[in-house]
Amino acid sequence: MAAGWLGAELLHRRARTRLGGTTGDVMGAMGETTTAATLLVAAALW
Repeated sequence: MAAGWLGAELLHRRARTRLGGTTGDVMGAMGETTTAATLLVAAALW
């Protein structure tokens, strides 16, 4: 779960820098990033 949080946080920081804020598309991408990172780490540990 920490990997998912980290991935979403990095994406959010990048979006704030590049776009000047957070849009709905960024929020959706953060959700997808969190899910993907969490599942990848869980699969690697299993």
